[in-house]
Amino acid sequence: MKKSNEDRRQASDRRNVSSRRRHAESRRISIELCHSVLRVALVIDSENSNLPVLRTLSIPWRKKAKDLLCPEGRVELAAALRSLVNQERLAGCQVAFAISSTLCVNRATSGATAKVEQELGELRERSQMYLSLGPGAKTAAIARKNIDARHEHALVTVTNERTLALLVEAAESAGLTVAVVESALVALSRLQGRLEPEEPSSVLMVQLDEDRFEVGVSQRGQLLVEYRPSSDSTTDRLGKVVDDHHDRLKRFCQRQYGVGAGDIERMWLVGEPGEVAATDAITRRKIATSVLPLDALTDLWTVQDAEPMSAEMGAALGLALRGRDDASSVSPNLMDAIHAGAKQPIRPFLMRAATPLVAALLLAAGLWLFNLEQRSELMALRSEVEAAKPVYLQGQRLSKQLADATLEIEHLSRLEKKIPERQMTPLIQGVGFCLPDDVWLKALRFSDLGSVTLEGASYTEGSLYDFVHNLEDAPTFQEVALRGTGVEQTPQGPATSFGVDLGVATATTASGEVKP
Repeated sequence: MKKSNEDRRQASDRRNVSSRRRHAESRRISIELCHSVLRVALVIDSENSNLPVLRTLSIPWRKKAKDLLCPEGRVELAAALRSLVNQERLAGCQVAFAISSTLCVNRATSGATAKVEQELGELRERSQMYLSLGPGAKTAAIARKNIDARHEHALVTVTNERTLALLVEAAESAGLTVAVVESALVALSRLQGRLEPEEPSSVLMVQLDEDRFEVGVSQRGQLLVEYRPSSDSTTDRLGKVVDDHHDRLKRFCQRQYGVGAGDIERMWLVGEPGEVAATDAITRRKIATSVLPLDALTDLWTVQDAEPMSAEMGAALGLALRGRDDASSVSPNLMDAIHAGAKQPIRPFLMRAATPLVAALLLAAGLWLFNLEQRSELMALRSEVEAAKPVYLQGQRLSKQLADATLEIEHLSRLEKKIPERQMTPLIQGVGFCLPDDVWLKALRFSDLGSVTLEGASYTEGSLYDFVHNLEDAPTFQEVALRGTGVEQTPQGPATSFGVDLGVATATTASGEVKP
């Protein structure tokens, strides 16, 4: 039978020469996960070109889902990733994700090594309380960079473990392997370090995403601080938010990183052209506002089809720079914990050993299993100790406060025993009964000799003299003397200040004692 050479594939099934993936090509995928859109930067390394080829595209992924953490969000994200893989033929490639501040939190610190270590420990404890990331356990990634022998800079990124699991599950369902998950602000800071490697001043990086925005301060590729606006802060209030918090950000950067880091006089906007045009970014402080400049990146990639690089792809492009410009930046990867946990320990297989060694191997295996069980129990005890550590520290603080309060009560008791007893209530009530309506007291002093000094003020001199006359007629007081008057200014107008000296009248009891 004669074999047929007829090609029975349909036209839609055939691939042209330009769409075929060659074995010499290496593709790197960088995806910024926005609220409703995937911004993709595809870098293709080929032996036929000197510079890698860059392709950028935007793919909508959210249709009916509220957010990523709902069940519909995972399904819609997986469908968008499968569409991307089928369109660009990316099955089996590694992918890097950049997530927004709604899915992660960044905290930076700098200073002496011991101080940084202490702050990192406190951040690990507080990270489980970030309720804005959703319920459940949180995971943190830490990257540290030595400034000199005694100082270093550290950056911590915290996210929900469920968020990472959803990203990994959606990527694996599309045939991709997740290699990197980091914050979009960290990626933008890396891009800023590439664009301005020698610029000493800091810049406000504003990431626009539909009606929301996130702000970070970056200097030479380092994210110094992340500002999280309130839920009611929309893009039309960006200028007012920057005006209200500019001085706070400036003082924080100066205190934490030095004087040069506090020079924040520029603001870069990153987002779609329509979002940037609709943003009210005018500030009273005359901060220089501009769209993210990408002119300095033309020597890194060859843009396919001569398409200009858009500023909305800033985070995806900064993520594509990871691995080649990380020497000057600190970049935590949230996938490090998953990659570390996926490594299987090396287990010996000695079951095919010689017969004389079987008994020894069985004994060693039994001891190994016993050791493994003890180690698991030890790890469980350590986890319980770590869980009880905050309660222990709180108990120590309460014990110290209780000891301080006990010591204070003891001192006050000693002072109370040394204070002479006086009938204070009748004395104060007597002075109060003598006060006219427009006379008030500012000070009342007692001496050990039984004399009292009153200081106050009155709007009229007549009321002042009525007050002195009332004191003279009161049976509780004796030897009333007006010490002097003066003039003072009050919010309601001028007033006459005065001082009165008087003595406390004594009463003779039946036994002849004189009581004060």
